[in-house]
Amino acid sequence: MIDDNEDSENVNKVEKIEDIKDDEIITVGEVAAYFKVSELDALKLVEDGEIPAFKIVGHWRINKSELAKCMDKIKRCRREKNRENS
Repeated sequence: MIDDNEDSENVNKVEKIEDIKDDEIITVGEVAAYFKVSELDALKLVEDGEIPAFKIVGHWRINKSELAKCMDKIKRCRREKNRENS
């Protein structure tokens, strides 16, 4: 289970990701909703440093404006890995 129990509760409070301001700080659960992946996958991206994040009192937090930048970088890295494995 993810160390941040608030994440799943916060995702339910956000009806649309567009409702979150670009400069807002969000949780791993909200990142999962943004990328449409599981919370565990989002947590792995954060812990692996693919998404810049910081911890406050043991809970990961992410600046939403960084996610769009990360998406392109993640796509490029994954494509390169797939080419290397082919």
